[in-house]
Amino acid sequence: RELLQSNPYTGPSCLFYPSFVSPELFYISTLLVMVGKFGITSAYSMVYVYTAELYPTVVRNMGVGVSSTASRLGSILSPYFVYLGTEILSKSVRIIFSTLGVCTFFAIGYMVLPLFAYFIRDWQMLLLALTLPGVLCVPLWWFIPESPRWLISQRRFEEAEQIIQKAAKMNSIVAPTVIFDPLELQELNSLKQQKVFILDLFKTRNIATITVMSVMLWMLTSVGYFALSLNVPNLHGDIYLNCFLSGLIEVPAYFTAWLLLRKLPRRYIIAGVLFWGGGVLLLVQVVPEDYSFVSIGLVMLGKFGVTSAFSMLYVFTAELYPTLVRNMAVGTTSMASRVGSIIAPYFVYLGAYNRLLPYIVMGSLTVLIGIITLFFPESFGVALPENLEQMQKVRGASIIPNGFTGLSAVFLTASPEYRCLVPDTVNLSSAWRNHSIPLETKDGRQVPQKCRRYRLDTIANFSALGLEPGVDVDLEQLEQESCLDGWEYSKEIFLSTIVTEWDLVCQNDWKAPFTTSCFYVGVLLGSFISGQLSDRFGRKNVLFLTIGIHTGCSFLQVFSVSYEMFTALFTLVGLGHISNYVAAFVLGTEILSKSIRIIFATLGVCIFFAFGFMVLPLFAYFIRDWRMLQLAITMPGVLCAALWWFIPESPRWLVSQGRIKEAEVIIRRAAKTNGIVAPSTIFDVNEQEEDQNPKKAQSHHIFDLIRTGNIRILTIMSIILWLTISVGYFGLSLATPTLNGNIYLNCFLSAAVEVPAYVLAWLLLQHVTRRYSMAGSLFLGGSVLVLLPLVPSDYNFVSIGLVMLEKFGVTSAYSMLYVFTAELYPTLVRNMAVGITSMASRVGSIIAPYFVYLGEMHLVLSLNLLICLCFCMCVCAFVCVCVCVCVCVWCGV
Repeated sequence: RELLQSNPYTGPSCLFYPSFVSPELFYISTLLVMVGKFGITSAYSMVYVYTAELYPTVVRNMGVGVSSTASRLGSILSPYFVYLGTEILSKSVRIIFSTLGVCTFFAIGYMVLPLFAYFIRDWQMLLLALTLPGVLCVPLWWFIPESPRWLISQRRFEEAEQIIQKAAKMNSIVAPTVIFDPLELQELNSLKQQKVFILDLFKTRNIATITVMSVMLWMLTSVGYFALSLNVPNLHGDIYLNCFLSGLIEVPAYFTAWLLLRKLPRRYIIAGVLFWGGGVLLLVQVVPEDYSFVSIGLVMLGKFGVTSAFSMLYVFTAELYPTLVRNMAVGTTSMASRVGSIIAPYFVYLGAYNRLLPYIVMGSLTVLIGIITLFFPESFGVALPENLEQMQKVRGASIIPNGFTGLSAVFLTASPEYRCLVPDTVNLSSAWRNHSIPLETKDGRQVPQKCRRYRLDTIANFSALGLEPGVDVDLEQLEQESCLDGWEYSKEIFLSTIVTEWDLVCQNDWKAPFTTSCFYVGVLLGSFISGQLSDRFGRKNVLFLTIGIHTGCSFLQVFSVSYEMFTALFTLVGLGHISNYVAAFVLGTEILSKSIRIIFATLGVCIFFAFGFMVLPLFAYFIRDWRMLQLAITMPGVLCAALWWFIPESPRWLVSQGRIKEAEVIIRRAAKTNGIVAPSTIFDVNEQEEDQNPKKAQSHHIFDLIRTGNIRILTIMSIILWLTISVGYFGLSLATPTLNGNIYLNCFLSAAVEVPAYVLAWLLLQHVTRRYSMAGSLFLGGSVLVLLPLVPSDYNFVSIGLVMLEKFGVTSAYSMLYVFTAELYPTLVRNMAVGITSMASRVGSIIAPYFVYLGEMHLVLSLNLLICLCFCMCVCAFVCVCVCVCVCVWCGV
């Protein structure tokens, strides 16, 4: 208790004080931060145990959760108000006070700090002013009691009884004559003897996954909170006002967190505020530098979201873990936030290179951790687990490396600015060297041609004679030639791509989109064989075999010596890409329970693909060479090898192969993991014999999909729907380099917009009719594309926003297609119909790169084609449902 009183009040002042220390006294700032960190860490290591021991059993979890919300933030006045509030306030007000009062008073202390700093400009006097209030904590010795729980653990029962009797008297409660029952004391002693270790947090695969995800959640949220707090001096405007606003915004953030925790599921509200915080931080870079007040407003809104999430983490983490390891889990995971606070200053330091870089990185990481939060188990309205077996299971997910390689062509095949190379050996004056490339008109501007130059021997003669270009010589009359000496490429964005490696420009510019098309040819081939291989050799075997093909061929691409070798390997990468996707999808749907299967199919697979896609531009930003980038995005696939010992084979497939004993072993293991008692007989002998001797099924073939006029129309329209949506989705994804602005940010936004699109699709599939859901999403995509040509070229952010809305609509529609198509066809031909129509989407992905290629030559034509396709898809979606009624009649439904 003595240490708890003495440490925490110097910490916050020392932590935020360096914002007001001049750069010349950097060593003092560093010392103050270390002193503050020492005080805070010491107090933090004790406060969980102390708080838990103060509260009675019936409200201990609530007490720890509520008070620990403010434990990282405590202010110098909070001990007085906590003690006074808990003693004099009624029960109805006490919860509100505990959740809001303590946090709000920290925010008030934070808001008062710039007021002190404004009037006390000398750092020594400011430090003295911030230190003196800590002396007021000394009288608390006579008010704060020792922990009765700790006294009991030390067998000092009389002292514990005196404290409890005193508390009962102060609260006007008549305490029982016997407070500690001998049987209860015996139970306490037995619980004390049951020891747990930190390795118990990794005892099972489920709890290890939750622990790793929790560590990431705590660390990255901490990075966002402290980086935004410490970055206040770098904002435009008055540092004192900005610091005041940074503290002020925390008050509504805590209030919002309290309201949300009372009414809504944990993972959705934490993910929501993280999406909010990260999203507005990413918007900072589109604000002109002159509008500093807008930038400050967006930063404060980002701080609002991150602070709200931070204040919920203790409650959320405590509810996830069982009683035996709860304190250890909260302590271990929250320790990760200390790591986040340690590295947060270096995020602020990134601003020395680029003013906007800290916000881009912090916003990206905040959005990414928000996505991960969606895959935590839900704890709202669920009884707290008492043991490891009662812990809920983590949501299923797909193979993240697919998101890397699936759209890596955006960066690998990107074409930087280029022009004909004029060798240094040619003797030209500076004037003639600057005018050696002819100009052409493009989008109303005069720009250098990319594939032509003036004849070098001609202009070399003019240069030797001392003639000036445009003055003595009419440049329009000069003879031109092709780029005989090759090309020179801009290295402003990319150090190298396969375009610069093998000169895929001018007459060879068709080869870059052809490479991407070959990847999707591999996807098409994989679609043919993956299902048959899975049925023949098993889901798990095929999954890891195709992961090996995917990862191995990606690795070999790094050492490609020619364009042909790279393209051939890229085709095999596409084959492995779709094959492991399909195998993982089928395996997940066959293993997971019915309640999770729909979420896994609509959200789990898609969102983790988007997660990989979102991380791709972060890799590409820091790795500008295509070979090193290819190596970096290949390495995560190697980590999947460890999953072999965790992912079981599908029991359904084992049963279909007559391997009943193996299926029983897997099912019993799953039952044990989930705390369920499996029946003694899982598979009945008679049922097994019937399964092994099935009746001959009625055979159907592909011609059944075009047998009658109605089903023929339905099949044709479904194929058109799949093909055109695929063109739109992959065309927009691959067109990222052609957008104005930063290619890395555009690629990230293109991936990030998929997350809400998948969530919207899932909600629409649950609550809205199919054709209106599909057509509405497609109308949204087509209508915003109509507006795109009307946007002035200076308003780049508006154009990018419209393209992202288009991507949002098309992605929503794309994620509904499997469910939509499966429901249109009768059971007898459903699998065949889904296979044939989805194959059309592979054809769409093969031709999509040429839509991007067309846009480079004629942007308006490319946009008009996409607009027509979107509205064509809307009509198809409406008509397909109408035709389905006739099909049902044909099937006798």
